[in-house]
Amino acid sequence: DALPISTLHLLSIASSYESTCILKPSLYRLALTDNHVSQLQQTAELYPEHCTWLGKETLTRKCCPFVEEEGEEKIKWKGGLELTSGKVIHVPTYLKGLWKACLDLSSPLSTKKNDIIDTETTARWIVMENKEKEKEWMDKLQEFDTVILAAGAGLWMSSLEKEHKDQVRGMLANIGESEMQSNKNVITGKWPIQLVRGQSVELSLSTQQRGEYNSEALLCGKYTSPLPSSQRRKEDCQNDNFVLVGATHEYDVSKALSKEEVINDLRSRSYDVFPWIWDEGTVHNITEGWRVQSNRGLFGRVPIVGRLPSTSSLGQESEERNGTMLNHKDAWIFTGLSSRGLIHHGVYGGILADAILNRCEENMVSEYDGIQWWRKALEKE
Repeated sequence: DALPISTLHLLSIASSYESTCILKPSLYRLALTDNHVSQLQQTAELYPEHCTWLGKETLTRKCCPFVEEEGEEKIKWKGGLELTSGKVIHVPTYLKGLWKACLDLSSPLSTKKNDIIDTETTARWIVMENKEKEKEWMDKLQEFDTVILAAGAGLWMSSLEKEHKDQVRGMLANIGESEMQSNKNVITGKWPIQLVRGQSVELSLSTQQRGEYNSEALLCGKYTSPLPSSQRRKEDCQNDNFVLVGATHEYDVSKALSKEEVINDLRSRSYDVFPWIWDEGTVHNITEGWRVQSNRGLFGRVPIVGRLPSTSSLGQESEERNGTMLNHKDAWIFTGLSSRGLIHHGVYGGILADAILNRCEENMVSEYDGIQWWRKALEKE
């Protein structure tokens, strides 16, 4: 129960500052095969407080009541779960709400006036150009008692924009450099992760053609989710419903799929789930991001959490970094959340915060079995 409690707690805090971060109070997991039906019905029986099984007819009425009878044959699902304990979150808005909460907590007077946080706070957002000022931001770390590396793929790739032909290597890319040439995902070196590119498609469905309806979040391998009204960037789309369909899994960091390839890939993998989006939708934008996907282990894919190892434990001596990966005496790492960031960030963030505040990583290791699985891949053989 710790996982949903911690995540819902953070969501409650963020939504008190940015109420629009919650797009939907529930979502739907669809069944496309008889095996799916059996598994999901069993899940509904085991966890009735979290989900409800819906047959095809009921599910169709809830998720796409606008589909004419002659078009129902395109709907391939056999039913699905309504996940009543789940929520659909707009992550940029959610993060904005969390940052406002951080500013509020760090204010000496802890005041909030008309949703504008008191500017005299101890929390700061500092942006530095890594490529040009690496030594400067390394030195900047010395101002802080503790440093947590939680920049996702930016820890290995500092420049992810498409216009950059040559990727800039991040602050951890040089660890295990001797191993990099034999590693297909060369940027990550010896770290037990893969950098996986993900691209998604934003589409609009005209309300003039379809009329107003509430786009639901549907999940079955690929997914579709409604987008907030702020995504409607073009004047001629102000009255349209915007949805997101995602996402690709691209393991070759050197080459991204083209726009046409992304659309074709996602359409082929999701047409049976929500055909009306592809039949009637208009593509407006392709979004791109990177997952730091941890290697699969005894407990599946779980995050990398803990104190940053010393370079000596990796068989690398480094005088300029004082024996650590960074020039800092108390550096920690939190990454490898892959596509499960919204699920994992609350519980693992709490575990990490307790370890840092208690100045004791040993308690974390003894209480949570296997939490330091990732160290074995970095330790000196």
